[in-house]
Amino acid sequence: KNTYHLVALPGDGIGAEVLADARALLVLGAPAIGVAFEIEEIPCGGKYFLEHGADWPAGSRERCRAADAILLGAVGWNGPDGGPVIMPDGKMAGWNAVIGNRVELDLYANIRPVRCLPGIRHSISGEFREVWRPDKVDMVIIRENTEGLYVGQGTRDRDRATDLRVITRRASERVIVQAF
Repeated sequence: KNTYHLVALPGDGIGAEVLADARALLVLGAPAIGVAFEIEEIPCGGKYFLEHGADWPAGSRERCRAADAILLGAVGWNGPDGGPVIMPDGKMAGWNAVIGNRVELDLYANIRPVRCLPGIRHSISGEFREVWRPDKVDMVIIRENTEGLYVGQGTRDRDRATDLRVITRRASERVIVQAF
């Protein structure tokens, strides 16, 4: 395949900023690997909800399902009370783009490679210096992405919030298989 269709979900605030840089890198890097990217942007998140009454446009899930990949920026926008924007169903605005896609598209494995690049200083030791040898840091963190705290099945009212944490054998087994 020479051309890949990507859906970009910029989200809110820094999410949109980071996604803009990610898009720029894709555009710059595509010729070097001999591919092209068609990038379709779908607005989403708390700010979008405040302006439109939904956390993303109708038909967005189908557009995400049809894409070869999804680029997701961070969501979260302060509402009038200073807290996150909460939709009438009790979910944070942006839920559909983040958790909804994970569940509906069965994106169960959260895979995060960790590497240390030469010359990068970090403050893990309390001062900015190279603490770890880059050739010694190469790991991958794999986390289940569709259950547990991600798919809160809770309730909330003025005085109390509860959250049921569901973890099934099936979800645990398949993320373990993915990891090994």
